[in-house]
Amino acid sequence: MILDVLNAGMMGACKGETRFVTIPPEMGMSKIKTLQNIVPADADVHYTLEVMEIIQGEKAIEEYKQEHWKEKRKEEL
Repeated sequence: MILDVLNAGMMGACKGETRFVTIPPEMGMSKIKTLQNIVPADADVHYTLEVMEIIQGEKAIEEYKQEHWKEKRKEEL
């Protein structure tokens, strides 16, 4: 559900654009097990999202994931 809200908030965004997305407490961020001790039940959760790159299609998504994974591994080493 959270990803659906974030995706909806980014619909129509352009490269370089920044969007601010708020998830209200009714959407249940605090009900996610890993966040129960972090997010209070009555809290709004705010995200600042920036479009770094726009990719289309399954092949482009897989290529992006592989490239991103390689960069992340370099940073860890």
